[in-house]
Amino acid sequence: MSVLSEKETALHSEGERLFNTTRRKIVLVVTLTSMLVMLAFSIFVVLTYKAVVFQNVDDILNAKMNSQYASIQKFSQSDVFFRYDELESEIFGDSEENTGRELAVFLFARDELVKSNENTLFKSGEYPELKNFSEGTIKPFSIGMRHYRGTMVSNDEIKVVTVVSVGAEWLTVSKVVAAVAAGYLLVLIIVIFISYYFSKLIIKPIKRAYLQEVCFVQDASHEMRTPLAVIRGKAQLLAQNPNDTIEMHSDEIADIVSEISSMEKMNRNLLLL
Repeated sequence: MSVLSEKETALHSEGERLFNTTRRKIVLVVTLTSMLVMLAFSIFVVLTYKAVVFQNVDDILNAKMNSQYASIQKFSQSDVFFRYDELESEIFGDSEENTGRELAVFLFARDELVKSNENTLFKSGEYPELKNFSEGTIKPFSIGMRHYRGTMVSNDEIKVVTVVSVGAEWLTVSKVVAAVAAGYLLVLIIVIFISYYFSKLIIKPIKRAYLQEVCFVQDASHEMRTPLAVIRGKAQLLAQNPNDTIEMHSDEIADIVSEISSMEKMNRNLLLL
């Protein structure tokens, strides 16, 4: 194998390495950009759907919280045990008829459970811990695999907690999250394949230009090497016969001038190119 062929092989190998690296970078950039866009869109969809699903429950809890707060303002801590019947009628009114949802209501005094309404949301002797709630805010919490949303209102040391079971809503949201995650992975795989395909299309004209440049450099090198070899050979011939006259080597001198003219023409063409 000639030196020129080895250089050509090295140039082609280097070109292929550069093209493969560029193609991987294109795929990586497109994939990461698509992942971020899809992730932001997925989060937006899930949060929006979650807000819509829990909107009805939150409306019920807010309405109940407002009515309970108005009720307990009438009582002080000392009244809880002496006017308990009045407080019970205020706090434990059956709201299921008006809301269509079963509510679990718990009355705490000095952070101790005093009474709760009859409900099927909690097992006997089971009740939510006060640390799960904050004043005037709807808080989600779980007990085991059961999911709830609840509120708390307080007046001095009296605290009233209202809880709604949201197991069905959580199941719906979980299905949506699973569907969005599956769609995210599917779209991600499709994006990887599409970006790889289009990266090849993008690289193709660049690769063609690179190969044309390599061929051009090789051809230009060859075109410059040939006249230089001729000039060197003629000059060496002249140098071997220093006592000869110009007329004796007019042909060699004419060849040198001709090759120099050719190189000048090629140089002008290169500058123009």
